[in-house]
Amino acid sequence: MMLKDRTIVIAGVGPGLGEETARIALREGAKVVLGARGGERLAAIAKRLSIELDQDLESAESRIAFATCDVARDGDPESLIQLAVDRFGAIDGLACVAARIDVVGTIETTPIEDWRGVFETNVIGSVRVIQAAIPALKVRRGAIVLVGSQSEVNPEPSPGFIAYGASKSALHSAMIYMAGQLGPSGIRINRVVPSTMWTPTLEGFAEQMAETQNKSVAEIRTQFEEKMPLGQMPSGADVGEAIAFLLSHRARAITGQALFVNSGEWMA
Repeated sequence: MMLKDRTIVIAGVGPGLGEETARIALREGAKVVLGARGGERLAAIAKRLSIELDQDLESAESRIAFATCDVARDGDPESLIQLAVDRFGAIDGLACVAARIDVVGTIETTPIEDWRGVFETNVIGSVRVIQAAIPALKVRRGAIVLVGSQSEVNPEPSPGFIAYGASKSALHSAMIYMAGQLGPSGIRINRVVPSTMWTPTLEGFAEQMAETQNKSVAEIRTQFEEKMPLGQMPSGADVGEAIAFLLSHRARAITGQALFVNSGEWMA
């Protein structure tokens, strides 16, 4: 088990990548601390994970903790980190999964307030959590994993995601600075860069596309996968596996890097 007895904080847990990352971390022996804006949804995820451990939620408290956390709100990241330290005594890894991808528009149609909201979550939100976690991560010489996007490197990006793509590019630049500044303290920081992932969110989007194009969901999925040399869209679990690896001691000599998890759709 590559995360045995380690404490992993996951900020931005939803029913896709965040939940899968938590599931894999638990399977690999970790204790997990989960944070997300939606309290009811977060509790449901924690309950599902505890059932998979063959425990009820109360019994699973030795492995799972969770709290409502909006990374864009002052105080929430600090509270999530404090919960991890209070419950499990230390932090060995941090995965920043929270993201806003709901703003769609071009430079002419995207209001400044929408730009600000995307950057507040995708960039500053990650920085808030990282700053809160640094003291604990220094003690254990821990690791951080961010989530990037191919939109920042794609020569033909989707024009509707200008704010999202720009925010992920900014996060990449920040990661490089942080890798140099945190390395002397033994803290590693890397990014996974997924392609389009087959998650509950995308499945819902595919259903809408299928209806408007008069196609089946399977046909819509094929449209995505035709661009991938491996012919299969990565799942949230595929990306979660990469996150778990980068958080583990097996990646002890890796920092400041981007690991593309994209079935070959983009090759650097």
